[in-house]
Amino acid sequence: MPDLFDQSELTAELFLKEYWQKKPCCLKGALTEFENPLSIDELKVLATQELIESRIISGTEQLNDWQVEQGPFDPVEYQALSGSPWTLLVQAVDQWSPETRQLMEYFRFISSWRVDDIMVSYASTGGSVGPHFDYYDVFLIQLNGSRRWKIGQQCTDQDELLDHPDVKILSEFNTDEEWLAEPGDVIYIPPGFAHFGVAQDDQCMTYSVGFRAPSESEIVSEYFSWLADQLPGNQRYSDPDLQLQPNPGEVTLDAAKRIQTIIEKHLKNPESMVRWLASYMTEPKYPELLDEEPERILNIERFEEHKEYIRNESFRFAYFKNLIFINGEEFELPTSVLPLAHTICNDTRYLGSDLIRHAQTLESQDLLEQLFDMNAIYEA
Repeated sequence: MPDLFDQSELTAELFLKEYWQKKPCCLKGALTEFENPLSIDELKVLATQELIESRIISGTEQLNDWQVEQGPFDPVEYQALSGSPWTLLVQAVDQWSPETRQLMEYFRFISSWRVDDIMVSYASTGGSVGPHFDYYDVFLIQLNGSRRWKIGQQCTDQDELLDHPDVKILSEFNTDEEWLAEPGDVIYIPPGFAHFGVAQDDQCMTYSVGFRAPSESEIVSEYFSWLADQLPGNQRYSDPDLQLQPNPGEVTLDAAKRIQTIIEKHLKNPESMVRWLASYMTEPKYPELLDEEPERILNIERFEEHKEYIRNESFRFAYFKNLIFINGEEFELPTSVLPLAHTICNDTRYLGSDLIRHAQTLESQDLLEQLFDMNAIYEA
């Protein structure tokens, strides 16, 4: 497995202990051997596609003339971009480029179900999206050109933003650290830390690996909604210890405590929470892409030992005990299938020989065939 910290005094364990969700850091030369899988022109072509989420942000902090345009873009529009510096941002490029997805291999020291997607940006000289902060962790990977990053204060919802309908730019930014990111450099930004990057040349391409971080309101809402679907309708509120009360219209604390007991009973079931979490975090970000069948996916009838196979970028997998979760759906598996299922969930690229080794039973062979039929796995 590739190691992000090969060129650093840090290790994955030390990074998680000292930096993860605590403070930013810059890993100089961490990915100098990783070749940029996309050219600027190829990124621009992706942004012309209807199914691919993209936007262009132009303007500068000095003039406060920020403008945002949503894709898809006509190639002619790129030629018209002049005057203000501009940035093209293309979301979920890993869904369309297996080579880009290879970047994920460097971040496998973090749970794979936390990973969101890889956004790729190109910026002309001076291009930026302005000083801002995110609610999730992000690794910023410079693969072409250079970008100067300023790291600022920790922010909350109380920090004032510019009055703009389409961009969330901080009204105030206080620089604490400054780094020049060159090809191969990786900068980590924890949630809530303000950051402000400005392209230093016309070759600037930055890859952003983001992570899923549902809000607490989402967690509570989605978990109880899922839980409600799991419970039988015949389990109801009861009060066999009911006492005579002088005011029949009053809702008493005793009644509320009975409700609290019901809720606590279900909150004390960690296995239910794991099942919900695995289902929720494997839900595809772009479900419409599951209906697409890219040309690179081959309908093969059998796999071969010497070939390499890849997990479809639009699919999300996780497992817990004898359950496998695929794109938000839960499937119970026999014990004989678990080695294959765990391999599929833990890795993103597979040798045919490894798949053959784990598919010795009829049940595991059936699972492998189903994954091929649904294009969850394809030939490299």
